[in-house]
Amino acid sequence: MPLFTYECTSCGESAELLVANGAAVKCPECGSKKMEKALSHFAAVSGDGLGGDMPAPCDMGNMCCGGGCGVPMN
Repeated sequence: MPLFTYECTSCGESAELLVANGAAVKCPECGSKKMEKALSHFAAVSGDGLGGDMPAPCDMGNMCCGGGCGVPMN
């Protein structure tokens, strides 16, 4: 199920809701069904998927200390 950001036109509350295809949404604050889809920000994830940066490519060859860059250590 996709996660959408909605804004309630009755109370102004915004909420991120998991919505099944065609399901009606209801404001978690006031219970109103007057919800409009809002533009939401997207998250860019890099590296390990935990918000860390990807390691830089290694050009050190045999002098690589750890192998975190994906270059095989000889």
